[in-house]
Amino acid sequence: MVLRSLRNKNSEIFGYVEAPGNTSLIWVRNLTVQEHLEGIFNLIAQSMDNKRVSINQLDLPEIEWDLIAKEHFYLLQQTKQEIAHLATPMQPPFFRDLPDLPKKTLQNLRYLQKMQNCEALALYSCWLNSEMEIAIHDFLPDAIDEYQLEARLKDFGHEVFSFLLRSLCQKIRNLVTDIGTLEEKKANTTDRFELEKQLFQARNQLQINVSAQYELIKEIDVGLQKIDAFHPELLRLKAIVPLAKKLFSTQLENESELDFGQQNMLIQLLNDLLGITSIVSSNSGTGILNIMFSLRLALKQMKEQASFDVLVDLVVHWKETLCLYYATIKESGKKDLRDLLQAANASENEKKRLGYAVNLLNCLVDNLLALAQFNPSKPSRQEMEKNSKMNLEFLEFIPIFYQGKDRAKPIKLVETDPLSGKPTGLTVTGYRLLISVLE
Repeated sequence: MVLRSLRNKNSEIFGYVEAPGNTSLIWVRNLTVQEHLEGIFNLIAQSMDNKRVSINQLDLPEIEWDLIAKEHFYLLQQTKQEIAHLATPMQPPFFRDLPDLPKKTLQNLRYLQKMQNCEALALYSCWLNSEMEIAIHDFLPDAIDEYQLEARLKDFGHEVFSFLLRSLCQKIRNLVTDIGTLEEKKANTTDRFELEKQLFQARNQLQINVSAQYELIKEIDVGLQKIDAFHPELLRLKAIVPLAKKLFSTQLENESELDFGQQNMLIQLLNDLLGITSIVSSNSGTGILNIMFSLRLALKQMKEQASFDVLVDLVVHWKETLCLYYATIKESGKKDLRDLLQAANASENEKKRLGYAVNLLNCLVDNLLALAQFNPSKPSRQEMEKNSKMNLEFLEFIPIFYQGKDRAKPIKLVETDPLSGKPTGLTVTGYRLLISVLE
């Protein structure tokens, strides 16, 4: 494993390299919008050996909607690679006052963001269909139990490559390009408004088409579960389809059952299976980038300890596992992982899941501390509390007690509520160790 930093003017690019020439997880941080976009294209250029690229943009639409739209416009100009641009917003660990927008306005912005994400889902469907075609090719002529599934897989291919859908995607690409060009020229706002109306209508239609694909993915998932284990040609699909279903649900269901951390971990697992280069980008400070890069990298590192199925199970049950973690520490006061697992009032499966979760969080902090060498600034706790607020959601990614790379004596990083056991803030030690990578 290699963690590297590359500098391009004022941009910094970090990458985790699994094998020579294969950069599988990278992120960019920049100072200005132009530098942000230059950094993204620099990353894409480094990934030329991989035609599939997924870019996760973490910026909040209520603050950076123009940047999200501009990044989308520029990414569509790339023709040498297939780029899925997903906007999955989250507040940085520390933030200043956010715009006080009416609830309806905020809902509309998030809805527009999810409509835009349907373009990425349509591309994920193409990648998924490639896997389905491989599986169909390997079906045996006398495999009766695969016959009905094969029909569903072919239906999915017809949806993905329908002439109407291809025409719609091209229309959206043309409209985004026309709007972006007018924006660059600061041209007639009346023309732009008319084009944006057409774009909204086209994306609304795309959302309907992608929802039809989602329904087929759910049916295929059910069909895969019914077929017994004596079909090795289906093993990859059995791993990929449930993850794809979860990804689609986060963008198409009104109330997704997954939180931000689960979404990012599931996207990383899916990208790994589909051979996609993952890029995480944000122009809202380095803290959220450091957290998400470290989380995704920790998930990749956990493959040395756990099978893929175990990791998927951990991510799907992430919330329940965290609740067990907080409750066990509150009730037992145990700090060391072995003692914690013995004290947990849970089934053996839940204890195993808890052990993997704690190890993942420890790996995450290992990665944050490795990134600290590229983040020399260390503002004081007083400065941070005076100038910004803490987003408590990010604390679910920090272990209450951290055991370093040698997994020696636990160090308390997080303060907890005495009644609920849930995180309330960082300890003095937590601030000292992590503040440079969370600001």
